Amino acid sequence: MTGQVIDENKEPMIGVSILIVGTSTGTVTDFDGNYTLNVPKDSKELQFSYVGYETKVIAIPANGNVLNVQMKSVTPGGAAAGISV
Repeated sequence: MTGQVIDENKEPMIGVSILIVGTSTGTVTDFDGNYTLNVPKDSKELQFSYVGYETKVIAIPANGNVLNVQMKSVTPGGAAAGISV
């Protein structure tokens, strides 16, 4: 599986953690936001996470080896930030 991770401004994101859900197997994006990950056939989902951004869990497409993802930043003070005052 390969792909690219970008932010809301369509800029590549460096260092996004990508994990095969249910395993400890993963990788991180490179300088250009690209990643490569060997995904076993029985795997169903990938988790994308980065500090300050919403964690995404996305189903692995059955018909391809490319999965591009756009991350969404957490709104300061929002419920997703997990901060209470």
